[in-house]
Amino acid sequence: MRSGGATLVKKVVKIYREEGLKELSQAVLYRITRMMGRRTLKFSFGDIEVKLEAPPYGLYKSFRYLYETERSLHGLLLSDLRLTDVFWDVGAHLGMYTLLIGKYLHDGMVVAFEPDPVVARFLKKNIALNNLNNVSVVEKALWNTDDFEFFDPAYGVITNHIEKAQIVECVRAHTLVTGGKVPAPNVVKIDVEGGEFQVLCGFGELLNNIRILIIEVHPTKGAKVKELKEMLCKAGFNLYSFGSRKFGMHETFWIRASRENG
Repeated sequence: MRSGGATLVKKVVKIYREEGLKELSQAVLYRITRMMGRRTLKFSFGDIEVKLEAPPYGLYKSFRYLYETERSLHGLLLSDLRLTDVFWDVGAHLGMYTLLIGKYLHDGMVVAFEPDPVVARFLKKNIALNNLNNVSVVEKALWNTDDFEFFDPAYGVITNHIEKAQIVECVRAHTLVTGGKVPAPNVVKIDVEGGEFQVLCGFGELLNNIRILIIEVHPTKGAKVKELKEMLCKAGFNLYSFGSRKFGMHETFWIRASRENG
């Protein structure tokens, strides 16, 4: 058997052992349709449809999971937005929120942050595929330092475990805005797998001008939940927690921080 065939068999066995027959059949079907030339996927968010260039199955699976489990958040974000807003998508992945809100904000703009070079490549393709001229991509990790850090692409997180990590450039939000690289945001979504507090520390006084933050908090991945809430309250935000969920050993929930009642 050729090495490519042997590798494919190993992947099939791994999926079957870890996730069962249903997931295996979905993985095989996806790969077959992709090999047969189906390169564009479509996803609907109410009246808004976005196109996605078909990525490798692992990335597609992550996108599909977010699409299916965060439907209520899509509507919440759209209701929070004003058409002239600047929206920051911190941890943009393949662009679910970037593409949706880029289409919604006719007179506003989106800044998408994605430090993983492989994911960022597909993100930029998706932006072009949807003809979005009001979206820019920053291929850096927002953090509390302007430095280089180790990044684990398997988990999408800044890490101290360097065995499987790659080095990415990190930057503070405050540095980007004061340096004129990107406009200051009105609304921010953050999904950074446990580094939420560190990201917010990098905003500095920019927090005072943000109207709404939507943050996915990962307490089982080391998120500093107490410090995060204290920082937001000190900055004058009203906090509302929702959307608690568990998958495997991990759990997450969302915080909506706003300067409005409710």
